[in-house]
Amino acid sequence: MPMRGDESPEVIYQAVGAALTAWEGAEARLARIFALIVGTDAHNVPAHRAYGSVASFNGRQDLLIAAVEGFMGALPNKKARDRYELAHANVLALAKRMKEFSARRNEIGHGAVGPYHVQVGQRFEKTYLLLPADYATRKQELAGAVKSKGKQFGLTVPKYGYNTEQINLFCEHFRSLHIEAQHVAMTWDHLRNLPNRQKPSPGRNRPPRAARS
Repeated sequence: MPMRGDESPEVIYQAVGAALTAWEGAEARLARIFALIVGTDAHNVPAHRAYGSVASFNGRQDLLIAAVEGFMGALPNKKARDRYELAHANVLALAKRMKEFSARRNEIGHGAVGPYHVQVGQRFEKTYLLLPADYATRKQELAGAVKSKGKQFGLTVPKYGYNTEQINLFCEHFRSLHIEAQHVAMTWDHLRNLPNRQKPSPGRNRPPRAARS
């Protein structure tokens, strides 16, 4: 938890919006990469809808990785595999980096702005943080119980709390992922749209040669 929150909740709302927008930009590029792996058009609507039909981010990542591994495995020869090897490695590296930040994105996306009191001398000052909801079991720790007016209440302590400085830092990471994903998509777009005589055809079997008479 940070030493201090923000003086106003409005600045947190703005930071959350910027961070989630940056993340969605990166995910949109993942959808384009998936479309280019299974076809040759980055804006292929059926591919985008198939990618988006998977509800969880981890599921979409598994779909992307399965697609790129299948693509590489179906290339017809070593020359074709060598041409795509760096692009393949870049997809895996990008997927790994995005998975590392996906938990932070979910905390930002599912958090709520709430009060956070900090002690200043002999008094407590009200500030604000982005905090997990009280019902978020995996993001709240049990902290015993207290009695009030003859009744006993359980206590929980949030596992995270973000101020705007921290959210903005995550936003910069998400923007970096967006740029990285854009570069990966551009590489795949270039490779998948080479002239036909240079383009390998994954998964396509050559017809047998006719026997000479």
